[in-house]
Parts: sequence; structure tokens; C-alpha cells
Amino acid sequence: LINRLAKKYNVIIFDCNNIDELNNPFNYAKYSNINLLVVEYNKIKVEEIQEQLPTKVTIIVADLSNEQRVKDLYVIAKKENVDVLINNAGLGDFGYLTDTDINKDLELINTNIKALHILTKYMVREMENKETDTYILNVASAAAFQPGPLMSTYYATKSYVYQLTEALYYEEKI
Repeated sequence: LINRLAKKYNVIIFDCNNIDELNNPFNYAKYSNINLLVVEYNKIKVEEIQEQLPTKVTIIVADLSNEQRVKDLYVIAKKENVDVLINNAGLGDFGYLTDTDINKDLELINTNIKALHILTKYMVREMENKETDTYILNVASAAAFQPGPLMSTYYATKSYVYQLTEALYYEEKI
């Protein structure tokens, strides 16, 4: 995906901590003319990356488990004319389902499912009207394809990400 970005794009990235180093938008941005809008908990880490890039990097510190904040981020993305959405946000927890904290479970669901769903839905609507190429990359996990004892909520959310993204692919292909 990133290798296709030969012209100027505006890219929004949610959670840059786990992006594969070999296909990292930050690495590509070193050699191209793409602008990055990065949404992250850890502003210091992104600022360190920002210093190394010749391109515009806008950093937004946000809690993606907050629905209103997610909707606010969409407004920013729309204003910034984002062409590429890389949704890599995700929380996890470990323990028996009956033992994990329900509030942490709901925060995980809100981040891994609700935020992704809202942003994907709004961004698809926005991108359908563009004349340029647009892309959405929703990062799931190998967890999407199997049960996950002791991480059942996380595995279930990643299955949702995979299924939603596959369904969207076919809907947009029609």
C-alpha cells in the first residue's frame, strides 16, 4: 500500500507503535511527499519520529475509546483531506473472561471495534466522492482467525475488524 503512494497523499495513522518496520509509513515518508496525521497516546514517541521526517507530521493525542473524540477526529481528517486511513489502534488484556475487569473490556471494545467502525464508515463515505485514489487499511491480527483463551475479548474484536473490512471490500467492489 505505502509503495503505491507515489504522489502527495495525506495519511492518517491511528497508533503507530505496532506498525511493521518494513512497511512503515514513517520510513516511506522519508523519501516521498506524503503528509502524516498521527493519532497516538504517546506524543513523545511520535515527536521523535517527526524530527526525522522532511514532511508535515501533525500529532493528535487522543483516547480512541471516547466516542465523541473519535467523531472529532473524523472532522479533522475531513478537513485535512485524508486519502489514506491506516487504523492500527488496538488494546488487549489477559485473563479469564470471568476475571477481567469489565471496564477494561469495554474500553478495549470501544477502541478496537467502535472507533474503527465509526472512522471506517465516515471515511468510506468521504472517500467515495474523491477523484483520487483512496485506501483504508484496518489492521486485524492472526487473532481474527482463531479462538483466544485468556484473551477472548481481544481475539473477538480482531475477528470483527477482519470481517467488517472483508465485507466492506466486497461492498465497494460492486
